[in-house]
Amino acid sequence: MILVMLVHITRSPSFLECFITSMIIPLFFIASGFLTAHIGGFSKRKPLKYTISLTKQLFIPYFCFSFIGLLIRFVYNLCAHKDQWELLYKEIKKTLSLVGVAALWFIPVFFFGKLVFFFLMRSHIILRIAFLIITPFVFYGFGILDTSYSGMYGKGFWGIFLRSAIRIPSVSLLAAWFMILGYIAYNLYKRIPDNAIRLAVGVLFSALTVWLCRLNGAVHLRQTDAGRYPILFYITALIGSFGVILIIDWLYKHIPLGLLRYLGINSITILCTNSLFLLNNLARSIWKLIVHRIPSPSSPAYTLHCLAILVIFIILEIPIIVIINQAKRLYNKHKKSP
Repeated sequence: MILVMLVHITRSPSFLECFITSMIIPLFFIASGFLTAHIGGFSKRKPLKYTISLTKQLFIPYFCFSFIGLLIRFVYNLCAHKDQWELLYKEIKKTLSLVGVAALWFIPVFFFGKLVFFFLMRSHIILRIAFLIITPFVFYGFGILDTSYSGMYGKGFWGIFLRSAIRIPSVSLLAAWFMILGYIAYNLYKRIPDNAIRLAVGVLFSALTVWLCRLNGAVHLRQTDAGRYPILFYITALIGSFGVILIIDWLYKHIPLGLLRYLGINSITILCTNSLFLLNNLARSIWKLIVHRIPSPSSPAYTLHCLAILVIFIILEIPIIVIINQAKRLYNKHKKSP
């Protein structure tokens, strides 16, 4: 979640953006498959109950946060003397078509990706192997389709709907692809009992990611853009994600990571609120009041300024998390009461 927040601060063409976008979304999906393998009991869940549970878990926050976010943006646009009605109408269309406002596009993608992952892991191994082979080519084909016909969609509801019909299935399939690889990676992880070896592999993979991401450039999976060299994206995404997982695993066993764990537990809340509620813009504005000027993305000092904005960003996010967690507790208490 730290990387998610940081990528919503950075601007092109910075190295920081290239590094984070090369693995941030794959990391989330790989970690999901990794943790699913760690928890176990995956095959015992009934498909209908799992689907209903996942729908409640993801789409209730999607629509609730969308509603709150639309209100906040309406007031912001009103104060900024923008055409708030036209912007509001546009964002409502995005919400209903599941394209999502701000970072909320991730929720439908995660939902459909989890479903594909769930049913594939219950299927024959040959089907899973075929899926792993075919999916990168399917995603590449969707990317060509999206690029070739994006100008033909138009700006109306049906234009947004068609854009959603191309992007959401393609990224959802890719999400399931990474989840399966994360699930497989857990079995390889267990075969390396030595923590020092895990750390060494994690550092090596992370160093390779720094080098490779420069070659491929920034990645924008929401727009089905895998960078300059798609095959390099898959390599960078896999080694970068596994590198981060192995380093975090080592740090978790040797250093208290209370804040990081807290942000991880509340990852869905952060994902839904950080850019939707304009907290990233607010954090940037506060930092500008302190330093007066943020250097250009090409400046070596730009990364340090982004990290400072990130600290402010986290401070702004924590009260939101506390309020939402309190609302959840009150809701669950009311639900359990006779």
